[in-house]
Amino acid sequence: MHNFRVRAAQRTYNVDFGSVDLEHVVSQLGARLVIAVIDANLQESLSQQIGELKAMGSKVILIEATENSKELDSVARTATALLDAGLTRSHTLLAVGGGITQDIVSFCASICLRGVDWVFVPTTLLAQADSCIGSKTSINLGSRKNAVGTFWPPVSVFIDPNFLRSLGEESIRAGIGEMIKVHAIKGPQEFDSLAARYEELIESEEEMLTAIHDSLIFKKEIVEVDERDAQGRLVMNYGHTFGHAIEVASNYQIQHGIAVTLGCDVANYVAWRIGLTTESHYQRMHGTLIRNAGNSCASNLDLNTYERAIRADKKHSATKLIFILPDMAGEVKVVELPKDDRILELSKGYIEHGYSI
Repeated sequence: MHNFRVRAAQRTYNVDFGSVDLEHVVSQLGARLVIAVIDANLQESLSQQIGELKAMGSKVILIEATENSKELDSVARTATALLDAGLTRSHTLLAVGGGITQDIVSFCASICLRGVDWVFVPTTLLAQADSCIGSKTSINLGSRKNAVGTFWPPVSVFIDPNFLRSLGEESIRAGIGEMIKVHAIKGPQEFDSLAARYEELIESEEEMLTAIHDSLIFKKEIVEVDERDAQGRLVMNYGHTFGHAIEVASNYQIQHGIAVTLGCDVANYVAWRIGLTTESHYQRMHGTLIRNAGNSCASNLDLNTYERAIRADKKHSATKLIFILPDMAGEVKVVELPKDDRILELSKGYIEHGYSI
């Protein structure tokens, strides 16, 4: 699997594949001072490497990687801990964990001392296959998921597939959900190819690594052209308007990538019902999406919370609703619609019927 580089506004950064030793990562930073921020769930499995970091003079901060930790007041406490640990602009932050850890550390890196460098070692499939590139930092504000954020790319990303061996089935399916999303954005042929290899993804580490690499290359093509969501990158939000609302309405019991899986299915359904796409396109993707969502299809959602989340989506303008939906050819597009409740009611009805017609 070949390494590659991603061009961002602030810098161009490396994405490297292979076994990761945190001591080696820090050594590669040369004379830079390091503060490592690590998901507390990894404390036991990484205990030896954490000890080696401390022996090298690096400071280590453990955080609880939960959605509550992404709340602005909680992130402020992490920023305070970094400053109390002696953070200077000569430091590099080393983030080790999944997407929540990434969001917290990258946001702190972007605001503390007006910006410090950070390096990311993603340990979940979702983070390895999607969120680790793109420069976005995202923090929650009450029920408004990812409502506060900046753009602050890492210096380097190190992807170690060995971390995936310890993940549970649901976390794997959450990561596959984001890979499904980006393959569908690339085009119907790429989605069909991934769907045909669904079993192999789970059973073969080599197939999984290939799919991770392909997903990141597809995303790289988009974010290098439109890093700041001005136009083309908005398609990367396919499944996210509905997915974020499902995630919040489940009180975060449904993992993000699985909520996105369901969000893609809802998007395809409403696009068909309002005449933007065909029933055959909806049906072509439906089986794979529902299979990947698993038991989450039966989860009880607070539909009042779901409705509030849909209405508050940050993509909407003052006069238009902005959705990411498939067209007649199955190509994912940015769609502007009048401000009415048609999409909301269609999606709520579909969810109430268990994502079936």
